Amino acid sequence: MNKIFYLFAIAFVLTACKNEKEQDKTKAIDEQPNDVELEITEPELEDIPSLKKCYTYKDENTDAQLNLILEDDIVTGNLIYNGENSKSGSLTGEFSGDTLYLSYKYRQGDVTSVKEIVFLEDKKNFTLQQGSAKLVEKNEFKTIQDRSKIKFDGWVYKKLDCEQEKI
Repeated sequence: MNKIFYLFAIAFVLTACKNEKEQDKTKAIDEQPNDVELEITEPELEDIPSLKKCYTYKDENTDAQLNLILEDDIVTGNLIYNGENSKSGSLTGEFSGDTLYLSYKYRQGDVTSVKEIVFLEDKKNFTLQQGSAKLVEKNEFKTIQDRSKIKFDGWVYKKLDCEQEKI
């Protein structure tokens, strides 16, 4: 019986020593100097460059140059018509899906006007097709009366390299 007691005592001592050695190893690892310093910083916002898109339309009586600058969700640019009804002006607006809604402030002769114009973008063919709709005037601004009735049956502007034509 004494032998069994001694065997249990030896097993107990060995187990206790083993646990103490593991605790010492863990403690030694925890106490080692950390060679790697982690520094958490705020991510820097990257400057997202503006995207330029240029389009042109030409027929026997008219040529038009449409230059757009896309920055975030805002579209700005200019539109110039040369021909029988020459006019030029600035654009401001935004895309809604593949439809581009713009406010066009233009000068024709001595008269300055503002109206809403709309284009449908065809990314596959790199074109913009001008839409038509009934306009109503509100506070000297001609706006589309009902956007659900826009017909994309107007001029088709073809995309070109902005370096070909100056903006």
